[in-house]
Amino acid sequence: MSWKEEVIFGAMAGERLFIFETEDTVRIRMIEDMENDLRENLEVVVCVIRLFYEGDLSEEALEIMKNSAYGDGLDVVLVITSSITLIPETIRRKAHIVNPPISTEEERREIIGRVIEEFKREGKLPQNYALREEWVRLSKGLYLDELEHALRESVLKYGEVRGEIFRDYKIRQLRKFGIEYIEPKINFDYVGGNEELKNYIRNHVIPYFNRPELAERFGLTAPRGMLMAGIGGVGKSWFATALAGELSLPVIKFNVADFLSRGEGESEARLRRLLKIIDTLSPAIVFMDEIDQIGMKRELLVKEGAVARRSVINILMEWLGSPEKEAFVVGATNLIQQMDENFIRTGRFDVILYVPPPDREARREILRIHALKLRKLKDVEFDESILDRVADETELWVGSDLEALVVKAFEYAMVDFLHGKEPRVTYEHFKRAMESVEPNLDLRKDSIRATIQAVKLLPQGGVVKDTIEKAEIMINVGKRRKYEYMREKR
Repeated sequence: MSWKEEVIFGAMAGERLFIFETEDTVRIRMIEDMENDLRENLEVVVCVIRLFYEGDLSEEALEIMKNSAYGDGLDVVLVITSSITLIPETIRRKAHIVNPPISTEEERREIIGRVIEEFKREGKLPQNYALREEWVRLSKGLYLDELEHALRESVLKYGEVRGEIFRDYKIRQLRKFGIEYIEPKINFDYVGGNEELKNYIRNHVIPYFNRPELAERFGLTAPRGMLMAGIGGVGKSWFATALAGELSLPVIKFNVADFLSRGEGESEARLRRLLKIIDTLSPAIVFMDEIDQIGMKRELLVKEGAVARRSVINILMEWLGSPEKEAFVVGATNLIQQMDENFIRTGRFDVILYVPPPDREARREILRIHALKLRKLKDVEFDESILDRVADETELWVGSDLEALVVKAFEYAMVDFLHGKEPRVTYEHFKRAMESVEPNLDLRKDSIRATIQAVKLLPQGGVVKDTIEKAEIMINVGKRRKYEYMREKR
């Protein structure tokens, strides 16, 4: 049943108040056009109310909706709103909420055909120019007014309808949500350290996407999502981007916490809209940072007074577990111990990896990269051998710490140069920098312990035991001595 039929049959059954949530100007015109259909076919009195801002809800509009909801007003009232939360909940409970799709194939085909005919009449397209079904498919996920704008832009800019204009328009819509769409230029070759994680993903994740026939041969289905747990700064976002590069897929990055800063109804509408756009741009890697903000345990939500998030969480959980979803979701969290186990169960996140702080070799490589970036073509003397010593003395430091350390060391070298010394960066500069930017390692150890414990308790967690063991060695003196003894013995 179409959304129009839903309204007509509802009106025939005696329903009087219908609420539509949309900002699509073309869809709004379609809804308003239903006024004539209802009057002619059902012989009812129809009133259309438009509510897009708080100030639009006048006393008169409120009275009309109340009367319609409780049986004393006009025969049918159609309310068009940008956010259903603009309407009092008591009225919403009595209304028929209609959720028209963003666009249907028939609607997109009709609009593409109409715009093409318009441009042909104006001489901007040749008379033999015809609609292609490919455009109907590629424009899925766009509002009807966005489709019109995309078509006009393409013809005016290129003199033709180009299929890529629809993808570009969707990416622009993502940017309006604060979402990044990236065609990655890096792969695992650009990820320092974490060899255990990279090898696991190469063997247990990537083949499902690059060699799907193998999975089919063994009766296996691809994992739907992967969760990376680890303290902040260990490079989870960089790792996800590199994974996208390995798979030759775009990466869509967004912070789910952004959806919690708005009203409940608005968050729901924005999230539904975003997920529909992502579906049409998939296959893709979807990187969700700080996913613990939305997948928090219920008792913590209650404690923080954030129970209203549940509706947003439910929308996201339904999408994460959908078998039709083509996007591979990579979540990142610094606080996996606070996450609801039902939110991160298998079927949503089939792989959970612990990302440890960089080991000694990875730290040296990170230091080298940032040092080279700073001194390139600057005529500053720098002996890379001092990085061995710095790497030894920065255990439990993460990538962001090490970057700040290099910057501060070079800054101290610059200050010395201002006072007449040679343009040179030395170990002493790094030593002074360490004293000023050193992280709180006691708090960091506590955080690592809590994260490791939480990962171990999950059925799909701890799949790469070496990474957990490496972190445990870093924070446990006894294990460290045993490890060093065994290494010397070998």
